[in-house]
Amino acid sequence: MQKLGVAAVILMAIGTLGGIGQTVLLWQSYSDLKRIVFGLSSEEEVLDWADSLNRAGPLLNLGTLIMFAGAIVFLVWLWQARETAEALDPDPQLQPGQAIYQRPRGVHRLDQGWVIGSWFCPIVQFWYPLRIVQDVDTGSRPKGEITPARDRGIIYTWWTSWCVYWVISIGGMLAAFATFLVWIVQFVEDVERAEAANEDLDIYGMQDFLLRFVLVVFIAATIAMVGYVIALVTISILIFQISGRLDQRLRTAAAPPPPYLPPAPQQQPFPTYGGPTQQQSPYRPFDR
Repeated sequence: MQKLGVAAVILMAIGTLGGIGQTVLLWQSYSDLKRIVFGLSSEEEVLDWADSLNRAGPLLNLGTLIMFAGAIVFLVWLWQARETAEALDPDPQLQPGQAIYQRPRGVHRLDQGWVIGSWFCPIVQFWYPLRIVQDVDTGSRPKGEITPARDRGIIYTWWTSWCVYWVISIGGMLAAFATFLVWIVQFVEDVERAEAANEDLDIYGMQDFLLRFVLVVFIAATIAMVGYVIALVTISILIFQISGRLDQRLRTAAAPPPPYLPPAPQQQPFPTYGGPTQQQSPYRPFDR
């Protein structure tokens, strides 16, 4: 378990470095993009800016692929951790009248298939993976051990930061795309209206919108990356803790029983035999 968890953490960390580099490149290109929007750059400068983005593209794509590889290894680790936790606690059952949140250690609230499917199923992807990790963390602990507040805080911090990253990355991207489409439609209507009225087009309003749009996208990408970094640090702590507990319990369960030693024979006192005893006559001796 420990080796697989370390591999997942290393791959996700390398992919995160690529994401951080991409965020840095975004902010470095903001000044050049601003000059292009206001028409202050020459054609040669625009070509150089586009060429620099093309050169950085393969490295950024490689970082994204490594990040996906780390996510796959993490899912494999989570699947094996769930199986190991169930194997160490065979068939625990709820007592009659006991609520699900009062389940005994090792009882999982979701089936094994949700270990993978919960991350991709809409709506439930916002709390099912959290339940799975909580149950695996609980099942990795020895009997009678309660999850301390510190570990619960790590779990909730990981999930909150991951949701921030996920919502901004997916929902923000869709919202930005829809906003840009609406602006394109409005821009076309403004061009047609200006041509029909034989008026000049308000180019400054268009430039101002583009810069504000790019700035909002860059800020959202930065917040998402910060959330991903926090999620990576906290999930790495959880991976190391859970793997260490499961490996320790596996070593304890697999330890051979002590060899059978027959009980040592008890020492019996050696019987002592005296010489022949002279029997006394029941009759009194005759006195003369």
